[in-house]
Amino acid sequence: NTTTYGLDHYINYVKGNDLNSATLNSGSTYTDGISTDIEFWKKDNSYDIYGKIVLTINTIGTNLSNSSSLKYTVVNNNNILSEGSLKGSTSGSRITLLNNIDLKTTKQIYTVYIWLDESEELGDISGETLDVDVDCTASLQKDTFATYITNLYNSAAKTPVKNNGITYNTAPSVSLMSDRLGGSTTNLDAGNIRYYGANPNNYVYFNCDTYPSTNCETWRIIGVFNGKVKIMRNSSIGSYSWDNKNTSTGAESAYGKNDWSTARLMKLLNPSDYYIIDSNDSGYGQSLYYNAKSGTCFSEQNNATTTCDFTSTGIKNDTTRNIISEETWYLRDSSSYADTAYTSERTSGSVYIGRPTTWTGKIGLAYPSDYGYAAELNQCETYNLYNYNNCKSYNWMYPIQTNNGNQYAWLITPYSSYSDWAWSVSSSGGLYWSRKEEYSTDYSRGVFPVLYLNSDIEIDTLVGDGTSTNPYRLSVN
Repeated sequence: NTTTYGLDHYINYVKGNDLNSATLNSGSTYTDGISTDIEFWKKDNSYDIYGKIVLTINTIGTNLSNSSSLKYTVVNNNNILSEGSLKGSTSGSRITLLNNIDLKTTKQIYTVYIWLDESEELGDISGETLDVDVDCTASLQKDTFATYITNLYNSAAKTPVKNNGITYNTAPSVSLMSDRLGGSTTNLDAGNIRYYGANPNNYVYFNCDTYPSTNCETWRIIGVFNGKVKIMRNSSIGSYSWDNKNTSTGAESAYGKNDWSTARLMKLLNPSDYYIIDSNDSGYGQSLYYNAKSGTCFSEQNNATTTCDFTSTGIKNDTTRNIISEETWYLRDSSSYADTAYTSERTSGSVYIGRPTTWTGKIGLAYPSDYGYAAELNQCETYNLYNYNNCKSYNWMYPIQTNNGNQYAWLITPYSSYSDWAWSVSSSGGLYWSRKEEYSTDYSRGVFPVLYLNSDIEIDTLVGDGTSTNPYRLSVN
């Protein structure tokens, strides 16, 4: 079937043969399966037209659904464009096989294979049936990066899990879940879409010399928030103080000031548009990461400094700076579980006397709730964030933030009871507010920049698949 949104005059489409009463035998490669051809191209260059091919599961046997051997492969001109497993699919599941296909004026044949991989455990699938449709869409607009990830979640089979009494929908086949806005929505799917688990396929190339893939850094996708993709650097830019002012330079104590809107780490990460230049900072650290420069940064107690060099690790060029979205970041205190942390950070949490509740800027750090929802919640059901060391092996953020248990890492959230405390990820995997004198904001901890991409950013889905060896590639003009 095809849906053209009024473009039928501009495209050519020939459906493949229907396969009725076909027998599916196991084999060593996709060519041992069953297949159908789709001819899909445009008549002329009047418009840029983009195609999508989706597999809809109408009926699937229970054991087939549970078998990792049931797979799909899409081939064009002898090149594999897409492949994956249908494990976990149920009746009504929709799997996007190809997306944002730039339709050509020459005839293109896309062959969709369904096959059983004999190298995987088959289980008892004799006599079970499979009924699927292959659907095509033509559109004048590409799906954005955010839409693509959201569709991955919407199309996948769901498994409900509970954490702190809240039921969430998860899509295990793509390691995505809806956070239900901290459990506040009645609709299981009406929340931010987040990646979770030990090692989801949430890798993306970012901060490139040239896009999509020249001398890029690898970042990780936290999820989709208000139509924007939120990402985190996959490695630290170094260890620095969250803030290390003392009473002579504007803090209430000798151990730093937990006001992110004036914090020295915030100034290091962001352009000067988002802070007031303070003579107490002596010009140190300001925008060095954002502008990919070297200089002097703040590290340890009583305004202490260290040399720092971001010429190879900072934001490389204006192309990258221009795709970072300006956002409102929340500065209220956090709480003990992922759901309560989310709502506390945004609405119900308190702040230290006189501190702001929000800050507007480009680059921040992860929230405690981000770390909480990055875990496989059914493995952390009885643990609050302080005790996440018990489920750290199911949390993709843990080995990144702690360098596999060898460091602490700063989070953006202040702690409200004292003027110099802030939240951090401990080397053991639990979350803590940093304690006065021992772990206050003046201490140097790992820094992992977090940011949102502009809502119109697209990806090339015919190249990257989000794996560590083949990250997503951004389409940046």
